[in-house]
Amino acid sequence: DDEQGKTFEIKCYPNPSGGNLYINIGEAIELKGLRANLINEAGTEVMGEIISDQLTTWRVANLPKGLYFISFVNDKGIMLSTKKIVIK
Repeated sequence: DDEQGKTFEIKCYPNPSGGNLYINIGEAIELKGLRANLINEAGTEVMGEIISDQLTTWRVANLPKGLYFISFVNDKGIMLSTKKIVIK
């Protein structure tokens, strides 16, 4: 099981974002079923969704401005990566 050694190219854009935020897992089909969580600076999850498509769109225009983190967790509960996102 070499999942630990893999680097997943997950793209989150635009950054900063003021309207829609796109999560693109690209060709990484093995990432389908991954859970993406949007977490604010206080550590509260404000959005979360199972990624089932190559491109996922989140509407973030109504969220408070600030720094957020998107964490990607697999079905075993292992966090694969975290990205910083600024919502403006």
